[in-house]
Amino acid sequence: MSNNNLRIPAENSLPFKFADATTIGEGKDSVVDKIRAEVTETQSGVELKDMALKEMKREEYADIDEMKKSKGYYEFLKQFPEFGKFVPETTFFVAKKTEGEKPHGYSIQKFLPGRRLFEVPKQELYENKENLAQLLEFAKAALQVIEACEKDTNLTPDFGASGSGFRNQIMTGLLNSPRHTTNVMLTDFPNESGKKISFVDVGIRTSARKEKPVVKQIISELRTYVLKKQFERWIRELEQRLKKF
Repeated sequence: MSNNNLRIPAENSLPFKFADATTIGEGKDSVVDKIRAEVTETQSGVELKDMALKEMKREEYADIDEMKKSKGYYEFLKQFPEFGKFVPETTFFVAKKTEGEKPHGYSIQKFLPGRRLFEVPKQELYENKENLAQLLEFAKAALQVIEACEKDTNLTPDFGASGSGFRNQIMTGLLNSPRHTTNVMLTDFPNESGKKISFVDVGIRTSARKEKPVVKQIISELRTYVLKKQFERWIRELEQRLKKF
């Protein structure tokens, strides 16, 4: 199969065949490619589906035990029945891109055409009753997860906005609403649960993988506290906006 993205060579050792890989996002720790993957065989031949393949850059993600942690964290999020409706089906695996390379950790999801929440203009997002209702449902479900994580803030989902560093994350939490997150999407089509809001970053955070010194633990607890207050404020805002319809 052809592959027009030299970052993933056509002759590769990944555990599935695919074509037309295109990089659609890159951060400090990961790269996301949209791929046309062979997923099922039908009577008419092989079926191709658009998938989002996320490759982790850090070597620690290539460890099988670390992969299991990400899978376990994904299952932790899915166990919340209301929040799980907004979490896409995800598979985790460890593989080499080519035989000569070191293995990397990967996850793969069905590709969701749409926009990150922060990319949607506020007027467009809030003047649609269906959007508002789903955002309110999502926010309430997310708050339940955050509250459940208060005893172990290492498990708090990453609803952070773009940018890095503790100061940026805390100030973002204090000054902005969760609609500025980079990890929630408004998709063009509903998922199997009928939801167009999708929380796509389901791997456990790197900072949560190791025992934390006291200072980092305090920062983690403060971040979770700010996030809880942020979502409580957003829920009140969404409820007030919905009343106007």
